[in-house]
Amino acid sequence: MIYIPITSELIAQSLSKALYELSRPLSTQLTEDVSEYYCGWLVHPITKEVVLILPEDDLLPVNSLANDRALDKFLKPFQNAQKITGEDIEKVRNAIATNKDKQIKVIDFLPQYWLDSAKTQEQLEGGNWFINNMGNSI
Repeated sequence: MIYIPITSELIAQSLSKALYELSRPLSTQLTEDVSEYYCGWLVHPITKEVVLILPEDDLLPVNSLANDRALDKFLKPFQNAQKITGEDIEKVRNAIATNKDKQIKVIDFLPQYWLDSAKTQEQLEGGNWFINNMGNSI
């Protein structure tokens, strides 16, 4: 797993949902579907920082109806802050477009900036992200 820092729990939830919708666009979802998220997220118990939990080797099936621009709203703020470029956004769009009816690793099309800021399990453990009910680090 890799852990991508996200600015808020709401954005983590929305991004996970947008990734899920690449494989299950709203028009294909059923009322009896039991999930609406691709991955989980963690909130630091003290600082309230948020990370999105992405599986490194998981293959995401991309539906033929997937929206190529589904992740734009999550990427644009990074472009505006000059952390990523328009080329980075285009890479994500192209990865979605060229992998419809195929599978792709999510980490293979994320902007390098996001991957460079990713944390490891060990870093989270060292940062007291996992505290048991007794208030001790796990």
